[in-house]
Parts: sequence; C-alpha cells; structure tokens
Amino acid sequence: MFVNTIRGRLFGALLLSLAAVGPVWAAQEAPALQQQVAAGTLPAVDERLPLAPMVLTPRQSVGTYGGDLRLGMKGVGDFFLLIRSLGYEPLVAWDSDWSKVVPNVAESFEVNDNATEFTFRLREGTKWSDGVPLTADDIMFWYEDVTLNTDLRPSPPARMQINGETVKLTKIDDYTVKFSFTQPNGLFLQYIAYNRAGVEPVSFPRHYFEQFHLKYNPDANKLAAELGYSTWVELFKAKASELDWPWRFNAEVPVLHAWQLTESIGKSSAAQQIVAQRNPYYFKVDTEGNQLPYLDRVVYSMVQDDEVLLLKALDGEIDFQDRNISIDANKATLFDGQEAGGYRIYDVELSDMNTGIVVLNLTHPEPAKREVFQNKDFRIALSHAINRQEIIDIVHLGVGEPWQAAPRPGTPIYNEAMAKQYTEYDPAKANQILDGILPNRGANGMRTLPDGSPLAIVFEITDAHGLRFPDVAELVTNYWRAVGIDTQFRVVDRSLWDQRRIANVIDATIWRGFGGSLDAFVDARWYVPVFFDAIWATPWGYWYDGRDGAQEPPQAVKDHQAIYTAVLSSPSLEAQVEKYKELLEVSAEQF
Repeated sequence: MFVNTIRGRLFGALLLSLAAVGPVWAAQEAPALQQQVAAGTLPAVDERLPLAPMVLTPRQSVGTYGGDLRLGMKGVGDFFLLIRSLGYEPLVAWDSDWSKVVPNVAESFEVNDNATEFTFRLREGTKWSDGVPLTADDIMFWYEDVTLNTDLRPSPPARMQINGETVKLTKIDDYTVKFSFTQPNGLFLQYIAYNRAGVEPVSFPRHYFEQFHLKYNPDANKLAAELGYSTWVELFKAKASELDWPWRFNAEVPVLHAWQLTESIGKSSAAQQIVAQRNPYYFKVDTEGNQLPYLDRVVYSMVQDDEVLLLKALDGEIDFQDRNISIDANKATLFDGQEAGGYRIYDVELSDMNTGIVVLNLTHPEPAKREVFQNKDFRIALSHAINRQEIIDIVHLGVGEPWQAAPRPGTPIYNEAMAKQYTEYDPAKANQILDGILPNRGANGMRTLPDGSPLAIVFEITDAHGLRFPDVAELVTNYWRAVGIDTQFRVVDRSLWDQRRIANVIDATIWRGFGGSLDAFVDARWYVPVFFDAIWATPWGYWYDGRDGAQEPPQAVKDHQAIYTAVLSSPSLEAQVEKYKELLEVSAEQF
C-alpha cells in the first residue's frame, strides 16, 4: 500500500541489445563449439542457424567468446530469476527500449486492419536446443494438444479468448501460423511479447512432449505408472512444470533460449549451484555473424538470504544482479564497495507501482473470515490503521511516498484519487469503522467475529526481491493489533509461500506491485483478478484464466473482469487507455 521510489538500482553490466537487420556474412561460433564440430559431435554452425538468423546490434562493441555470468539465487523457490534471465524468447518481443514489439522467434508478422488476425512467419531452419527443427507443428501441438485439451486445462487461457470465444489457430504452411479472433484483440501482440503465458506457443516441442501424451502414445498411462505417476496427465504436467515455463524444473525439455539448464531441479532441491550452458543451436547472431551467446555459461549460486548475496557482491563473486539486491538499504554499501569489488552500479527506471502491497485473501476458505475480508469497510479501516510514512522512514530510509496499488504518475492511466485513497494514517477513524463491523472483543482485547469466535490474521511472508517484506509485516502487525485485530506474521520459504498462496490457504501477505505503467495492460493482477497471480483472489483469477482450482466470482467481479475483456478487444491504444481508465475507476470503488 505504499511506494518506495520510482528509481531502482541495477548491479552489474548492461547486456541489452537492439534488434536489427543484418548483412550477409559467414557465421562464426564459440571455440568450444568449434571443437565439437571438428570431433563430429555437432553440425557446422551454418547448419545450426536458421536461414535468416535474428541479428542483434551490440550496445557498445562486438563481444568475445567465453566466460561465465554469475548471479545469486535464493533457493529454487526463486525460479523467477531463471525465467527472467534465461527464458525470454517469444514469437515477438519488446525491443530493448520497451517502445515497440519486434520480430523474435518469428521472422515477421502481419496484423489485419481490425486486429482480428495475427499471422506469424517462423525463421526457417530454427532449431530446438537438441537440434530438432522448430516448425508450425510445434505451435499447433501447443494449441490443439495442450491449450484445448480439457484433461490438461479446463479451458484455454483467457487471453486466448475474446468474450468467451477461443482463438482459432491455423497452420498456413510448415513455418507460418495464423491466430484468428472473432472480435478485435488490440493487445494480442503485447500479450504474445510478454514473458509469461506469451512464451507458451514456442515452449512445447512436440517431439519431446508427445511421448507423454495419450493422443500420441497409447501406452502413456502405463509409462506414467512406471515413473510413479497416477495418470498420463499427472506425468505430462510434471514434465512440463505444471504447464508454466515447461523447462524451469525439467532440463530435458528442449528450448530456444541462449542457454539451457544442465540438470533438472526440483522445487525443494538442495543444490548449491544451478548451471545453464550455451545452446549450440541458438538462432541469434551479432552484426559480424558471430553466433550468440558470447558467454559459455550462466551460473546461479544459491544463497540463504539477502545479506549473503550482498557479501558475495562486495567480494566480486556476482557479475550481474538486480533481484534481491537493489534496495535502498544496500545503496551506500554497494556504492562504497565498487572499486574493491570490481563492479559498477547503474540506475534504471522501474515499471513497478508499489514496493509493498498489503494483501487480504478475499477468497479465504473459511466462510467467516472470507465474509469479513470481503467487507470493503473492513479493508478501508485496516488501510487507515497503517502508518505508511513510518514504514517508509524505517524500512526504506525515507525514500518514497504513501501509495495504494495504483499506476504511477506520468502514465496514460494514472489515477491520483485511486493512488491516494485511504492512505491517511488515522487509527481513530480505523477504530470507529471497525466498531461498526466487529464491535465485540475477547478477553485478550482483540476483536471477535460476529459469531463470537476469535478473528486472527496471520501474514505469511517470504523475504523476496530485497524489499524487506518481513520488516514491513512486523510494523503492519503492530498497527493492526493497535486497533484490535489479532495479527501475527511468519516468514516462510518462497517455495512454500508459492504452494500455499496457489492453494488459497493464506490469510494475508505482502508483495511487490507490478503493472505501474503500460505493462498494466497485460498484467492487471492488482486491479482485477484476471490472472493466476492475483494473490488477493487467486481462484477468481483462475476462473477468468480457465485453470484448475477456480471459483466462480460474484457478479460485480465478473462485470469488472468483463471490462478487462473489453480492453483486450479494443483495436487502438487510445481506446485501450480509455477503457482501462474505466476499469481502474471500478478498481478504486471496489478497493
């Protein structure tokens, strides 16, 4: 419910490149790959690259081959670090300035005038990391045998639908597919460029996954039993990491990324290090024809906490890091240690709108708690009970301002009233409101539920992103206890936190606020539950997104979700902005 700062710190070296059209040249490759070619264990580089590789223009100069990129990772539960540093290869992608969508795995794309048809032409000759060609059949497998398979998914993802009608995918030829919607879908390109479900179409290599699919392997259930699974569906989901970024827990999955994991990692893995090695079939080159990547490996060292990560950085053991280290508390220490540690600090602008959103679970499994949490006045009271400025001063060294879950200033969808509502610290007002909702108290002085039973709220916190969520939770716990709400907090491992929030069993938590700028159009999780990561109403997000574990939401929430669907179907940015403003007005009203 508050924002820390509109600037962040990026520790390490700038690695981004711009997409460009390149000349004709003789391809070059890493020395280690040359040795494999000479030994006959790997095809020549010209045979590994597509006919028209994607050309990246280096920011500074052409690089040299070799070396490792070292990062710090807080256990396997911090797998988003893997995804955000290894796995961004959708059909189309945002350019490095985040100003437009450009070709990526697709060599080209076309959109018809009313944004109902999107045609993508793959780069002929692109290969998966095991050398098998990527073709339209892989995308059709994802569509027909994963997305539309009701055994694997109750219904297709919401963003593959418009007003309940699922997109039609057509194979034009071996390297061309067309997505057809019955109504305009003005955000589809942005969605496909998003590093989440947008990478799904090119994440399910058919030649690998069909062995676990009953349609292609009549003995799939027998295979599942042999491997310790009850059905082929359970086996398939296990091999595909529950259908989200299939490679993240399974190194067997062929990928299109620059690097691939060398061994599979489990959700509770005790590995001290995770290694990703160069993909010899990567489809990108620099302006001189050198096949990318330059680096041999990406090495993730497991660290117990943020303090260990900071020490490794100061000792020069980290090459590139933003996650879990770019916090205000580290700023002075990192700045002073640059010369000794051999690193540099860069300022980058963030799209986040908040560094710590306080979340109540509106779909709580206990009816009595759910009824109270869904009471808007109860949430307003608890908001007034929080001293945001004190949190900013203590936790974030005075940098920031009180803020709700609302877009940032300067964005087309900025809503000042939404950003500032109920942020005034006023415990007297909080008590007054709560007296009208939960007037009775128990022997411990804490408020009780209407049936006389105790009301206890437990924050489940994971110490992620370096944003000091446990410190924030401790302060919020004290604020709420001061107005008669029995509140506690406990810190849990990220993996356990993910499991419990997905299972919809948490009372409350604190998390980072994504969607502060135009990314809100494709990641609206904090404004309306249309995403499986809508922590405050996970089953409602599942309902919209067609996932297992869904709960049908109240009509008011359905109406709110319908506005988001209207955003998706708006053909122009101007129309999308106006409709999104309407969505935010409802978000502010529902609080």
